Amino acid sequence: GGSSKGGGDGKGSPVDAAETAFNIERTLSEISKPEKEREDELQEVPEEIHELICMSLAKKQPWYTRVGVFVVVFALVFGLNVFSMVYPSRLIALIVNMGPTTNQAGRRRFLTEAVVHYSRELALSDGYSRLTRAEATADLKHYLHELEEAHVAITRGGSKRISIGADARSVMHNRLMYSQGCPWRGEGANCSSVLRPDAATRGLHYLYSTFVDSALAVLAEYGEQYGEDGHQVDPSKYHLFTDEFDVVRWNDTEAGLKLLEEDPNIAFIIQQFDGDLYQGWQAALSIFYDETHEFLENAHLEFLTYFVVYIMGLVGLFYLVLFRRAVSEAVTEGDKARTWVHRVPLHIFTPEEIGLVEQYFGVKSTEEQKDKRIG
Repeated sequence: GGSSKGGGDGKGSPVDAAETAFNIERTLSEISKPEKEREDELQEVPEEIHELICMSLAKKQPWYTRVGVFVVVFALVFGLNVFSMVYPSRLIALIVNMGPTTNQAGRRRFLTEAVVHYSRELALSDGYSRLTRAEATADLKHYLHELEEAHVAITRGGSKRISIGADARSVMHNRLMYSQGCPWRGEGANCSSVLRPDAATRGLHYLYSTFVDSALAVLAEYGEQYGEDGHQVDPSKYHLFTDEFDVVRWNDTEAGLKLLEEDPNIAFIIQQFDGDLYQGWQAALSIFYDETHEFLENAHLEFLTYFVVYIMGLVGLFYLVLFRRAVSEAVTEGDKARTWVHRVPLHIFTPEEIGLVEQYFGVKSTEEQKDKRIG
C-alpha cells in the first residue's frame, strides 16, 4: 500500500527511474558518437553470416555478371580489334613493294632500247651520234650493267628498293618468264624467228639472256676500252660541241650499215628495239599493274570485312549479351533492395537509426517525414 501511495505521490518506482536513466544515457551516448561510428555499428554483420551470404550470392549470380566472363569477352573483342588491323596489313608490304617494282619494270624497257641504240652506234662509229668508239663502248657497258641490275632486282629483289622479287610471289610473271612459248605475242602465236629461231620459244628469260649475250659479243668484237689519250672514257665529259664531228665519214657509215645487216648479233639486238623483248617487258609490266590493283582491292576488302566483324563482335557479344543484361540485372537487384527496405519495421528504430538506414540506401526523406520522426 505504501508503494502505491508513494507512486501516487509522483515519486515513481526504482525500476522506472532506472529505465528512464538508461534511455537518457543511451540517447546521450548515441548523440555523442560520431555519425560514421554509428553507421558502422548499424552495418556490422557477423563474419559467419557474411561468408554465408557471399557463398549464396555467388551460387545464384548469373553468368553474364561474372567478372571472368567479362574478362574473356573483353579479350575476345580486343583480339578481334587487333586481328582486324594486323592481318590485312600484310598486304601493305606487297603494295609498297609494287611501287619500285613497276618503276624498274618500266625502266627496263628504256634500258633495253638504250642498249640497242648504243650497240648500233658502236657498230657504225660514223660520228652521226657525236660519239667516239670509246664513248659508245662506255655507254653500252653502262646501260647493259643498269639493265642487268634492274632485271635482277625485279626478279629476285633485295635491291633498287624492291624487297620481294617477282620470282618468289608472282605465278603469272614466272609463267611469262620461264615457261615455253611466247605469250606476249598472243595466244597460239607462232614463236619462231628468222635470226634466232629458238630465242622466243623458251620464255622471256631465255630471250633476255640471248639478248645480253649478243650485246656482250658486240662489245667484245667492236668495243674500245680506251680513248685516244690512252685513258678510260668518262661518260660525264663527252665533247659534244667540238669540231671533231663536223665532217661526216660517209665511208664509215656505208660500211657500218652493211655490218648491221651481216652481223647476226647486231641484227638480233636491233630487232628487239620494238620486237619480242620489248613486248615481253610490256607484258610483264601489265602483270605488275594488275597485281597492284589486285593487292589494293584485297587490302580494302579485308580491312572492311574484319572491321565489320570486330564491330559486330563488340555490339553483339559485349553490348547485347553482357552489358545490357548486366545493367538490367543490377536494376532488378536495386528494385529488390528498395522493396526490402520498405518492408523493414523501421518503427522499432530510433530516429537517428532510421536516418542512417535511409542514408545508406539513398532514400530521400521529405520535410514532412523528418518532422514526423522528430515528433
